[in-house]
Amino acid sequence: MEFPISIPIDLEPVLEVEDLGQTLKYYTEKLGFVVDWIYGDPLDHASVSIGEQQGQNGHGSHGHIQLSHAGKPVNTAGWLYFHLRENIEQLYQIYKEKGVEFVSELAEMPWGMKEFTIKELNGHVFRFGQPLPHFNEEH
Repeated sequence: MEFPISIPIDLEPVLEVEDLGQTLKYYTEKLGFVVDWIYGDPLDHASVSIGEQQGQNGHGSHGHIQLSHAGKPVNTAGWLYFHLRENIEQLYQIYKEKGVEFVSELAEMPWGMKEFTIKELNGHVFRFGQPLPHFNEEH
């Protein structure tokens, strides 16, 4: 067997966080994620998601992140990119109203995306982007 092969796959990154309880509260109240599940007593691991869980066609458009309790300040590396299909302006405005820390403001980028970047309370960086309408037709 050789590549390419068809593999239905979802990617679910695991981020270490200093305090899982505070992080879950931040993700649900400020970022609009929902808690999918939690594990441990005391709390040790959880999964959160954002976006549509399942659309009318049976397919969802959402992102999952697992959070792992580190119990100490965490080192962060890289960032996560959330590719939105619509409503980036509304999400940006909600995050502004909720006092989310911004790394970069909402702007149109020369590569055909409208993007903004935030830093969550553990220092992880999330960039949100949405394609600009008709970008591919113009370039």
